[in-house]
Amino acid sequence: MSHTKRSLALFAGCSERGGFFALPGAAHAFQGLAMGSSYSVKIATRGLADATLAAAESTVAAALADVVGRMSHYDPASEVSRLNRHPVGEPFAVAPETLQVFAAAQAVRSASGGAFDVALGLPVDEWGFGPSEKPRRVLSAAERQALQRLQRGGELALDARAGTLTRRAPVLANL
Repeated sequence: MSHTKRSLALFAGCSERGGFFALPGAAHAFQGLAMGSSYSVKIATRGLADATLAAAESTVAAALADVVGRMSHYDPASEVSRLNRHPVGEPFAVAPETLQVFAAAQAVRSASGGAFDVALGLPVDEWGFGPSEKPRRVLSAAERQALQRLQRGGELALDARAGTLTRRAPVLANL
């Protein structure tokens, strides 16, 4: 049996302009757009073949497109968007990668005492930062209180054995 493992290492940092890529012929870069933001990849090595750089660019773009296809609440065809439209109380099957992200989110939710909750998509949308493209505005105290009543913590249940997520209340996931 053959197993293929894909890896993507991401590094971020700051330095003086030109300091990191001061070696002649060692700087290779590409950039793109994903999930409403941009990314930039810089590879510091000499003698990188054009085909290798193109393969790296293609691999990064494909990995990010996969994330968008699974986890974007803006893409109506994504798993998260389909979960958000799925009937409350009915389990929704997701890919193992998506389930892994939700499991990590639940662990962070638990560790933070509920301060971090990916099921806060409805308030995010009401503030104007969600897929409905509502205008951004400050909500009134009454609107905030109504959202807080709707938004009870832990309303997104994960069943790792079945590979499903279930919205136990009309919450919206937002990764």
